[in-house]
Amino acid sequence: MPHAHRSKSLPTLLALCGLAGCGGRISWVDIDASGCNLARVSAMNRDAELVHQMGAVCAVNGKAASADQLRCHGNTLQVACRE
Repeated sequence: MPHAHRSKSLPTLLALCGLAGCGGRISWVDIDASGCNLARVSAMNRDAELVHQMGAVCAVNGKAASADQLRCHGNTLQVACRE
């Protein structure tokens, strides 16, 4: 019966993947190389509107205008652009 259970779960997993954007490629685009503070980035990621506005940076760099989150990569602030 485990096989039957897995087959029932598959549509649920596919639906969740559709909502979460599974399988979409993410490119990280540099925003600011003058320094990055993890606490500040964490606070910025909680501001959905700010992260959404960062989608403009994605568009300017030829990516889909869909920003998911921000991160520090070394001293550089980056935005995740979903393709």
